[in-house]
Amino acid sequence: MPVFRRRPIPARWRAARRVGLAAQPGLLRLQQAHRLMAEGAYVQAAAVFAELSDDAAVHAVPRSAQLSIQAGRAWVMAGDLPKGCQRLLLGLTRMGEMGQAGRMPMVASRLLAELRARGFEADAHTLQTELMERFPGLQIPAPGPGAASGGAAQARRLPAKCPYCGGNINPELVDWLDENSAACEYCGSTLQTDE
Repeated sequence: MPVFRRRPIPARWRAARRVGLAAQPGLLRLQQAHRLMAEGAYVQAAAVFAELSDDAAVHAVPRSAQLSIQAGRAWVMAGDLPKGCQRLLLGLTRMGEMGQAGRMPMVASRLLAELRARGFEADAHTLQTELMERFPGLQIPAPGPGAASGGAAQARRLPAKCPYCGGNINPELVDWLDENSAACEYCGSTLQTDE
């Protein structure tokens, strides 16, 4: 019976493998957070999103901003406005600090519209005021019905949910990598269009 020798695995592949394995618990927690959110377990979802966001911030991962915003949205849906608005402000602030200032006005506009639609006009006003104090000159556009950015045509072709983390995909907020692919705003996975 022949004996087959295993070839040594190149160091760069071993490192990539370790990173993949190390990232799996975080991805599983992210999937859990999205699932809890979809099930209406907002307090539990908020706790998981906040934990993931804070851990990502420690490691300077830019997606910590989006995770903090999701934690804030979950707290708002759970009825805890102070915690929710605090997390929303933290997420938007992290966007500005982590090189995502160009996306901040659109995201802020959307979050303020969500708060107002739920009847939290005073909280929306407070959040907007605090944002303007932290980022002087920030122009937050008024939300328009169906107002879409340049990726509107591509938007319809993306999946509704990320197949990797389960997060809802908002085509106006994703980073388009090319005409046929975009990055998930939560896990960074590449999403392909239907074409």
